[in-house]
Amino acid sequence: MTIIKDFNGVGKLDAKMQDQIANFCCKLGRTLIESGAEINRVETTVEFIGHKAGVPDLRCYAELGVIFVYYENGIKNQIMKVKGHDFNFQKVDEINNLSRLFVSDQITYSQLQKEYRRIRNKVIDFTLRRKILAAGLVSIAPLLLFRTHWTNLFFAFFVGIMGFLATRFMTGHSKTPYLPVACGGLVIGLLAAIIGTMITGTNDDMIIFSSLMPIVPGIALTNSFREIMSKNILSGLILGMDATMVAIAISGGVIIGKLLIRFTIGGI
Repeated sequence: MTIIKDFNGVGKLDAKMQDQIANFCCKLGRTLIESGAEINRVETTVEFIGHKAGVPDLRCYAELGVIFVYYENGIKNQIMKVKGHDFNFQKVDEINNLSRLFVSDQITYSQLQKEYRRIRNKVIDFTLRRKILAAGLVSIAPLLLFRTHWTNLFFAFFVGIMGFLATRFMTGHSKTPYLPVACGGLVIGLLAAIIGTMITGTNDDMIIFSSLMPIVPGIALTNSFREIMSKNILSGLILGMDATMVAIAISGGVIIGKLLIRFTIGGI
């Protein structure tokens, strides 16, 4: 069954159906942005779906905070504000694969809508135990490149976990931007400075450098470069500035933590 037959006949769709398609495409694009998809992917996916669904002149313009879908020479449009921005690449991948199935006539428009609603409402997450273990393993990975002493690896594992847990705790209890990662950096700075002061053979700077890996904005920075290379300068600069602010907050927390230990315990 073709997509046109889903809309009761061949030919141009009526205005109401075009509005419904544009509204659906706008929602789908918003979900992609909220899940961390790059802007070029969002615009291309929305336009392909709109064209295949029966609106050949549908166009999409998106940024991190808004998505704009228009058709019929801009006379009619759909605008949605994007609230929040996170990275859930599994959801992006599932929606992307779903759009490919629709464009290649393997599913109908009704099936596309149904599957999209399932993906949108699906909670894709890992257990806290797995996250803690992953944070610890990520924290020791950089030190393996330097072939450091095993004591640094041992303490980096646990300091990285504590920094991750502090960031996670503050994320759930504070809406102040960048405060959670600053608290994570503070905890890492405090613990690493204490370890470096009280335990012989450890290097607090190396522990800090490695333990910060679970909370550094690596994905945001990578996406920023990708956006700029795709000539989406505005969204690239926004992501880059956000990543820079996160890095500044983390650095500030680490510095404050080390200074507190220096003034209380000394010996750093």
